[in-house]
Amino acid sequence: MNKCRIIVLIAASVLIISFLACAPAATPPAASGATVTVTCEQFSKEAHIVQDATAAVGSTITVTLCSNPTTGFSWGEQAQISDIEVLKQTSHETVAAADTGMVGAPGNQVWTFEALKAGSSTVSFSYSRPWEGGEKDVQTFKLNVTVQ
Repeated sequence: MNKCRIIVLIAASVLIISFLACAPAATPPAASGATVTVTCEQFSKEAHIVQDATAAVGSTITVTLCSNPTTGFSWGEQAQISDIEVLKQTSHETVAAADTGMVGAPGNQVWTFEALKAGSSTVSFSYSRPWEGGEKDVQTFKLNVTVQ
């Protein structure tokens, strides 16, 4: 009877070890990034906005700012990055307003950044009329980013 128990224990142990050996390895969690959106309503209440964000190394940070190019104002295509060893701009696009039936409805401008290494960097944006003599810095947005 002891031999029977020993055989059952050995068989159960082999079975458990076999299942564990065949189990897929745990996948590491995706690097957490940040998404920041500032609406036209927020800018109508405060023209100069500062926010903070935290992101993991290797993740992306997406910044979406309200924009209405029909007014002649726009955000610069290239954001001003204080430490390009910490953050790198990877894209910029203008997203038209949804079809609201209203002429001149605001849309958004969207930037994507890659968190390159741990540290801090500030990303600055200026809403201006870009031509000579045009109004400058009517609205500004500054994002203080900490990459961990």
